[in-house]
Amino acid sequence: MTRAKSQKVIGRIRSIFIKMPSGGKSTLTEFIDQNSKLISALGVFLGLSVFANNLPDKGAARILSFLLFTLGVLVFFELVRNFSQFDWYGKIATFRDVLTLAMGVSSTSM
Repeated sequence: MTRAKSQKVIGRIRSIFIKMPSGGKSTLTEFIDQNSKLISALGVFLGLSVFANNLPDKGAARILSFLLFTLGVLVFFELVRNFSQFDWYGKIATFRDVLTLAMGVSSTSM
């Protein structure tokens, strides 16, 4: 089997399991321009969540930290939803994967 045929077969198998949207937009700059407010809000909520955890009243600190983190997760899901408007390869795919990994790591540290 030639390399071209094997790539074609792999492509068909992937398309069965993983639907890759292709919105036609392909640069990370476009994604950040269109979602800069959401990215900023995500950073603010997660940053405040970390700082709220250091309040003197530990009971209130944990509740406030949890609520701010929850708001950050909601913003994160909105960002993930917005990825469907973009092609899933290159720098955008790397950005999406690293953002998802960072959210997973931050959720396990709470």
